Parts: sequence; structure tokens; C-alpha cells
Amino acid sequence: MKGNITLNHNNIISRKNGIDTTDLDNDKVMMDLNKGKYYVMNEIASDIWESISQPKTVQDIIKDLMGIYEVDEEECTRCTIEYLIKLHHEELICVN
Repeated sequence: MKGNITLNHNNIISRKNGIDTTDLDNDKVMMDLNKGKYYVMNEIASDIWESISQPKTVQDIIKDLMGIYEVDEEECTRCTIEYLIKLHHEELICVN
């Protein structure tokens, strides 16, 4: 699963099973129960994680974020895709 991946607006993103999540202020603390690894997500990353509580396209995730934050679509797209690639690299999400 690790390795280079290219995402486009039509890819469907979903959470991997076995990820335990707890809220801590505006952040999320997550543990991959299978690997025993902890992750801390800031507010924006937490919003992305919440956005994919159900499988969703990259475009819909971007729309969700643009509804929350004052950011132009190009920057939101770039940052969102970069972060989703990191989540994929850590094997926290599935990409279809």
C-alpha cells in the first residue's frame, strides 16, 4: 500500500478499519490498533478526518473544507491532496 500515489478529484477516500480516535480540544488523537502507532491531528486535519466518516470523493472533501475555512480552491486542493497522500502513506485511509 505504501509508495507513490496520485490523487484526483474523483478518487473516493475512506478510513481504514482499526483506527481508534479520541477528541482532545480541537485536535484528534488517533491510534492504529494493528500497528500500535499514535497520531495527533491538528484542527484542519481533524476536519478532514471527520469529513471522511463515510467514504467521500476528494472533491467533496475539498468542498467541505471550503465551507469551513476562508481559503481559495487551488490552495485548499493542494493542501488537502498533500495531506491525504500522507494519510495513505501511513495506511490510515483507503483510496479508490
